[in-house]
Amino acid sequence: RGGASPAAGLYHFELSGGRFLIDAFAVRNVAAFINFSCDPNLEPRRLDALSGDKSLPRVGFFARRDIKTGDELGYRRDPNATTRKNRSGSIVCLCGSKNCVGRV
Repeated sequence: RGGASPAAGLYHFELSGGRFLIDAFAVRNVAAFINFSCDPNLEPRRLDALSGDKSLPRVGFFARRDIKTGDELGYRRDPNATTRKNRSGSIVCLCGSKNCVGRV
């Protein structure tokens, strides 16, 4: 899949330690408007499906703290990204947060 587009990996969301991969390159929902953040106010969690294919988990985003109207929604894409992946092609983060890890 990564060969189809150099940016394809930017749309991947790993779940359950890489056992499941959500590929949102071609088909997305409103979650596509949630940004990556070094100081996230959302936390992604695995949810078991209540209908459809119950062998496939879902992802829910839950508030880590109170979110005010107008606040940007954000989650940490991969907490191990700077140590596990640390690819030269990763995106430099310029968020300015005191918690900035330097890469998205």
